[in-house]
Amino acid sequence: MGGPPALGRSLRLALEEGGVTFVKLGQVLSTRPDLLPVEVTSELGQLQDQVAPAPWPDVEALLHSELGHHPDDVFAQLDPEPVAAASIAQVHRARLLDGSDAVVKIQRPGITSTVEQDLDILGRIARWLEARTP
Repeated sequence: MGGPPALGRSLRLALEEGGVTFVKLGQVLSTRPDLLPVEVTSELGQLQDQVAPAPWPDVEALLHSELGHHPDDVFAQLDPEPVAAASIAQVHRARLLDGSDAVVKIQRPGITSTVEQDLDILGRIARWLEARTP
């Protein structure tokens, strides 16, 4: 057996594969050394800052849909490379048409339906565990 380090790695990989809501769950668990061994919380801590950004064409299409205009019509400049990317959203540097610097926080495309599906799965798992464990 691999013990807590192997368990932590396996759990992190499973949560990453599960998607956005499961990554968020892992992020929360990484802050709870009162619930999990430090080897597990340390491994889950990797979920805090190692999230790939959404592809720019998807982000640009989402912005166009949300703004009702192409981003080029709303921003003088919008950097396609995010400053930061997280499980739910990412942040881009921008310059407004009046020349003011800004940052734009953009929810990941399709995130609402993904989170709803993930929460349904988590609810089913919780009910299954509650019915089968003391």
